[in-house]
Amino acid sequence: MPYYDLHVPGYENYLANGVWNHNTGKSFIALAMAIAVHSYYPFLDHPVEPGRALYLDWETSRDEIDSRIKRLSAGQQETVPALGYRRMSRPLADDVARIHKEVDQEHYEFVVVDSIGAAVGADPNNAQDVIRCFGAMRALGVTVLAIDHVAKADSEGKPYGSAYKYNYARSAWETRKEQLADSNAITVALLHRKANNSRLSNPIGLKIEFDGDEGAVAISSTDLKRTGLVDTLGVGSRILTELGGGYISTSDLALRLPDVKQTTLNQTLTRLKAKSLIVYNQGRWGKAYRADGLPEGEA
Repeated sequence: MPYYDLHVPGYENYLANGVWNHNTGKSFIALAMAIAVHSYYPFLDHPVEPGRALYLDWETSRDEIDSRIKRLSAGQQETVPALGYRRMSRPLADDVARIHKEVDQEHYEFVVVDSIGAAVGADPNNAQDVIRCFGAMRALGVTVLAIDHVAKADSEGKPYGSAYKYNYARSAWETRKEQLADSNAITVALLHRKANNSRLSNPIGLKIEFDGDEGAVAISSTDLKRTGLVDTLGVGSRILTELGGGYISTSDLALRLPDVKQTTLNQTLTRLKAKSLIVYNQGRWGKAYRADGLPEGEA
């Protein structure tokens, strides 16, 4: 039985909680992941372990999901086989026996729960209901990607409702987005907030392009350093981005990164210098370059 952690194949029986901000293309992203697994396609150029996927839907309808699959299929110019689909209305814990039977009979290995709020039931703040829901997801015995919503903008990936939502997930991701006025595309940062079985992954940049309200939807990788979401990256990555234009003093770096504490800035500069990624020359910092002219750490 494969393991999936959004973009990386691995082990088994994995429960990931996708904690998404409003209007960040959450359902399209989750559906694209399910399609990648179900269709043996890579997701954002990352190979995935193939397996059958099931979409448990409390939010929309079969027609809407089929429409989104067609739009994603057009965007990636690939034929996509039909996913497993189940329209849901009751709390997952009340329906788990039926869903478990379907998972076993159809040999599903990847399940999307859209979304946890409805899957829990009436009160997402009720700890007992949340525990029952997560117990039901675990009882399916397969990888589950469960979509949720953040409590507030500065919650750093903590979902709305009971703390057990975050505590019971073995991996948790958050989305942030940038969209320019009158643009048909959004940039999304996937931020890894929790990992029980691995180290935290680096932020992942996505670009989602919409061809109108009914046309193709294309999802591709993008470099967050070149977007308004650069502040979602680690301090080291942000320093290297600032040094891309030439040598800068510590005081000027502090002005360009006003949200970074001085002690953190100093420690990160020391760490980058120890790794030979930057150099210090005549009171200013700059990128270290190899003999081939490329900055250290770049291919």
